[in-house]
Amino acid sequence: MTEEPTARRSAEQAALDRLRSTGPGAKKRARGADQPQWAGRDPITVGNALDKLITERGWDGEVRDAEVVARFAEVVGADIAGHAKPSSFDEATLVIQAVDSVWATQLRFLTPQLLARFAEVLGPDVVKTIEVLGPRAPRRGRRRFTVR
Repeated sequence: MTEEPTARRSAEQAALDRLRSTGPGAKKRARGADQPQWAGRDPITVGNALDKLITERGWDGEVRDAEVVARFAEVVGADIAGHAKPSSFDEATLVIQAVDSVWATQLRFLTPQLLARFAEVLGPDVVKTIEVLGPRAPRRGRRRFTVR
């Protein structure tokens, strides 16, 4: 009969030890002194995470195209941006819509400098050609002309 209480005490002691090692106040087991808890998933900046996502998904071209239109005012300057706006950008061709024919002519003369500026800011071969459009003529509906 003396063996039974000691066996029960050792079983109780083992259960208490397990609770202490896994309970709410228990210390976490160390993964090793040379390996931190977050090993393999080091923190990175949001910009780097977005760059990685864009590259993995193959969105490089779409992002580059959007960047040309979004940064138009920064690249060409406030004066030109006040008189012209990007109409479209497709296959390295930027189409610019001018507010009047004078600015359209001026932009056609400035095309080589604008191409150099786009290459400087956004990288070479992003914008290869620039087309400049003048103001659009007002649409005239079909009118019936009659002679009385």
